[in-house]
Amino acid sequence: MPARALSGAIALLLAACAAPGPGVDDATAPANPDTTPVAPVIAPPPASHNDRGPRPPAQATRTIVFVWDGLRPDAINPDDTPNLVALRQRGVWFADHHATFPTFTMVNAASFATGAYPAGNGFWGNTLWAPGASGNDASGRPIDFRQPVFTEDWGVLDALDRASNGRLLRVPTLFETAQQAGLKTAVVGKSGPAFLQDRRRGGIVIDENAVFPLDFAQQLRRDGVALPRNTPVAHGGQPALAPDNGNPTALAPVATVKLRGGLVSGDPTDSSGPRATAANKALLGLYLDQVLARRAPDLSLIWLREPDSTEHAYGPGSANARLALRAQDERLGELLARLAELKLDASTNVIVVSDHGHSSVGGSPQLFPPRVIADGKLDGIATDGQTGWPVSGEARTAELIARARLGIAAFDGAGCQTSAMAGLRRNGSNVYPLLFDASGALCGQPRTQYQTRSYKLPATLPPNAVVIAANGGAEYLYVPSGDSNLVRKLATFLQSREEYGAVFVAARHGRIAGTLPLSAVRLEAEGGDAESGGAPADGAATGPGNAASAAGAAGAAPGTTGRAAGNTAARAPFAPRTPDIVVSFDFDAGAVVGDLPGTIQSSFLNSRGMHGSFSPVDVHNTLIAAGPSFKAGGVVQQPSGNVDVAPTVAWLLGLRMPRADGRVLFEALAKPPSGSVPGAAVAASVAATPATGLRFALPTSADGADLDRNKTGRHETTLNFKDLRLPDGRTLRYFDQAKVQRK
Repeated sequence: MPARALSGAIALLLAACAAPGPGVDDATAPANPDTTPVAPVIAPPPASHNDRGPRPPAQATRTIVFVWDGLRPDAINPDDTPNLVALRQRGVWFADHHATFPTFTMVNAASFATGAYPAGNGFWGNTLWAPGASGNDASGRPIDFRQPVFTEDWGVLDALDRASNGRLLRVPTLFETAQQAGLKTAVVGKSGPAFLQDRRRGGIVIDENAVFPLDFAQQLRRDGVALPRNTPVAHGGQPALAPDNGNPTALAPVATVKLRGGLVSGDPTDSSGPRATAANKALLGLYLDQVLARRAPDLSLIWLREPDSTEHAYGPGSANARLALRAQDERLGELLARLAELKLDASTNVIVVSDHGHSSVGGSPQLFPPRVIADGKLDGIATDGQTGWPVSGEARTAELIARARLGIAAFDGAGCQTSAMAGLRRNGSNVYPLLFDASGALCGQPRTQYQTRSYKLPATLPPNAVVIAANGGAEYLYVPSGDSNLVRKLATFLQSREEYGAVFVAARHGRIAGTLPLSAVRLEAEGGDAESGGAPADGAATGPGNAASAAGAAGAAPGTTGRAAGNTAARAPFAPRTPDIVVSFDFDAGAVVGDLPGTIQSSFLNSRGMHGSFSPVDVHNTLIAAGPSFKAGGVVQQPSGNVDVAPTVAWLLGLRMPRADGRVLFEALAKPPSGSVPGAAVAASVAATPATGLRFALPTSADGADLDRNKTGRHETTLNFKDLRLPDGRTLRYFDQAKVQRK
């Protein structure tokens, strides 16, 4: 496969974001770390919401938001994505677009839904810890909420929403705003993020697992349309599926490569095709035939899971990832063709956006040389002229904490695990040795091969517990006791291991050397972190000629968590809760795998591709807009973000979203109001007070035995961002990356 050159924009970005000094990663248990008080860091501009500025237009313009999950902007090219390139040429290209950190699907789904950061909307994903909730998943199985839960499931989201008294999202959503104004809406696509846009089912919802409302599902059944297989679970057994219904949203299996000892991973050299082509074609077909053609909604959101699903399995630089781009581009072509056929193309805005970028999973090639893969097998270390693929980059935080003997009881909700991406040393040995549980005493099943043991949560947690939500490129750490000394010990441990990058800590624990506060990146819950559910979120939908209609009473109760050290009982009812620590895994934005730059370390998930980190490759995602409301052939140089999509779409519909953190992207509009376009942004950075006296452990040993003796123990964190001053007086901050250096 011919290599694609790193785009000029990305190259400039990396140069601009690079922190001074040599770029390295994290390490192990410290010898006398410096814990002196840290000087205050520059806080982001105060949250001021989008309730000022010009009045929106009186007439709504039909708008379709099409989310390409995991689409990197530098992956767009005429060969693989000709329809998207053409759309970019006739519309507006946002050259400096930003995902919300942590750069996960569900975090950004919440930003698309609300126009807000986690600090404002109160939602964490993809995996979060929510003790006290209860319910069944989309297939009808009971959910064990004692363990961290994966939220890409409408049943999980429904259970969380009930447990938080309807306040899973603490501010009004775009779809609620449109529905309150009397507009027709439809959402279709990936399980979890699509449903979150309209979790109260005020319009048509077609999820990979179900169709809402019931009467729409029944109509489709009468018309002989195949439904998502779990649709009857959502409606008490109705409608009964046809005998030949099948599973139209099923994913294709992953072609694998075998490693010594029986470990397997996705084969990045395979070219059998992407994972979700059939599922995405079925979902889009439902929308085009049954929704767009028959109902022509004012607002639609289509969220298809490619290229992300294939990138996870094979890596973003793989042959199958390129095939996933081509398949997704064909879906875009089908959408545009149907709009033209229905004579809706001239009156419809089409916005293509991704939730995040996507990186290859891989450790340092100096420590973990890439391997040649041939005929589905590993075939030695790659030499000059050979394409090498990582077999490294993953770490299980609970296992590392246990092996470090810190006096901390770590849990992540998962059982015994193996991963082919956990690190193959130069000599061919595994960082996490392969073990065998003959009796099943450790893993729950006899004759089980494992590398890491079970870390499921017991019914009662010990007072020294930490609960880890392992998400991929970043992880959330919850300390049920609220013990700030334990949090400090964890932060120091993460700083000492070279797998980890920037560490962010909740304000209730004070300042910790080498870390930044959650509030610095809009992650600290606004108004405090309420322990109980409370009333529904307030904030009315307003539009021209419409009176405000209240969506609920009060917001979150102010104040602190009120947790006493040593109190480890599960809280009920559940309320969305800020983690005590959010840590990004480390990254190398310039390392090339396949034909694309960017590698990250990751959770123990056996994935070749991942996101979630504060790498600029994960942060900088795609936004393209075309249609009657937008300029033709324009490039927007001002920074933009996923939080800006909802307020911009609301404007196109003649509405406002006063509780959004984002802005209307006036600079992209064909006819922006006078004085509404912002000027140039100002790039800046802020650094945490360094932590010193650390001992850095290399990722070549899970026990922390391999120390990086070339470093003196100084840990530095730099957060790069751009501030954009708006004509209405607000200043918005867009985060480019957070990078750690160990010296």
